[in-house]
Amino acid sequence: MLVQVRSQDNSGYGFLLSPSGGGTGAGTVIDDSSALVNGTAGIGVNGGTLYLGNSVSSAMASEWRLRAVTVLSYKTNMIDGNLPGNGTPLTGTPLN
Repeated sequence: MLVQVRSQDNSGYGFLLSPSGGGTGAGTVIDDSSALVNGTAGIGVNGGTLYLGNSVSSAMASEWRLRAVTVLSYKTNMIDGNLPGNGTPLTGTPLN
């Protein structure tokens, strides 16, 4: 679980996550965090489920690098200023 974490000015990923087990039961939460001006991508995830809310991803070469992963976004994130485009590639999930 990453809560109130800032990752900035790294040459690689802002957050690179590989949950143990990697299956659908493995998961990671990123909440109230930011990935800013990182070289490769803001968020990279290899397997499992990513729960993303209240976070910022900006000024990266690529927004996301996702492999065999489910992303549940609560649509409370700010995703902008990334290449090749802006906005979110994520499907929203309702807040419970």
